[in-house]
Amino acid sequence: MIDCRVHHRPWEILRRTRMPAVQAEIGYLTNPIDRARLVADEFRDRVAEGLLVAVKRLYLDGRDDRPTGTFSFHDLLEYERTVRTP
Repeated sequence: MIDCRVHHRPWEILRRTRMPAVQAEIGYLTNPIDRARLVADEFRDRVAEGLLVAVKRLYLDGRDDRPTGTFSFHDLLEYERTVRTP
């Protein structure tokens, strides 16, 4: 997927909510390449796992943190188990 970077704009969903919010645009059904990816179960599973890992990593302390994109959800759970085990 192409990285379209961050767009600094007053997005309604982010501006009007009264709770923490994130807007993630994964692709567009009007784009044939994006559509082909979005209809594939494997791709949607991979995106969901990436979003879940990103949210979970917000709560890690950052020590010995691996680069973004290198954790799977399974890896992250194992990492948390080893960090929390005395």
